[in-house]
Amino acid sequence: MILPAALYRRNVDWVEFQMHCAKAFDKPIIVLEPFGGTDTIAPAVQELADDVVPWDQRQLVDAIKREARHEETTRFDVIEFKLD
Repeated sequence: MILPAALYRRNVDWVEFQMHCAKAFDKPIIVLEPFGGTDTIAPAVQELADDVVPWDQRQLVDAIKREARHEETTRFDVIEFKLD
């Protein structure tokens, strides 16, 4: 389950239900930090989260691989220069 943390405050009951169902079915919960960093993650969400990541594509993909596939990534940046 991938959960944007900002949804929790708008739909507390529904999000808690989904998180408890995910735990009951032994599914990992990845929480996306609130966009912009101005809000905090609710303690109830942090308790049930398996991983908390910022709004970053690479970190989200890495978290999915860690939690769903049990793979550790050894990602590094490659910069290619094109010579004309």
